[in-house]
Amino acid sequence: MVRKKAKSLIIFECFPKCEGDKEGEVLYNLLDMIGDSELDEMYLWEISSRKQLLNRLKRKDSIKRYDYIHLSGHGDIDRNVFETPKGVLAPEDFPKDCFEGKTVTFSSCEIGRTKFAEPFRKHTGARYVIAPRNEVSTIDSAFWFVSFYFWVLEKKVRPDTAYDRTDDYIKGRDVKGGFGIWGDFKD
Repeated sequence: MVRKKAKSLIIFECFPKCEGDKEGEVLYNLLDMIGDSELDEMYLWEISSRKQLLNRLKRKDSIKRYDYIHLSGHGDIDRNVFETPKGVLAPEDFPKDCFEGKTVTFSSCEIGRTKFAEPFRKHTGARYVIAPRNEVSTIDSAFWFVSFYFWVLEKKVRPDTAYDRTDDYIKGRDVKGGFGIWGDFKD
């Protein structure tokens, strides 16, 4: 019997340690509690600085086995940057093609606007980028992404389909964030 390739997820937790609940950690714990059998590997990596994140991403061998990359941290759309505890990254600061063909999700306020998301997708080679367009709380973001990962991992639908189903599911519920998707929607 041929087993279909299971999926893998790495979560980069880029919230400062001094802040209470960190979305990436909450998401990791919720997904771990669900115990999704279709998730081959899940890893949570705490990031303390811009330099540490860039070093990790430049080592392509350290992320190439992951299908889904989740970046949890602050966003500042006025400066058009993703924030780490020490330092920020504009779309062009990420290593060129570091996410080639992968789905990258952000739980960072306002990063899900074309001003950031589309240049980020083109520069990093990500197939899909999903992120909130507005401010989002830790619990709303975790709720949204648990639903999204349920669809892609358990139901085995494409990321754009999972996005649509998650977005439909949360309509009428009190979940903030206004998530957006950018991507290569071919095939």
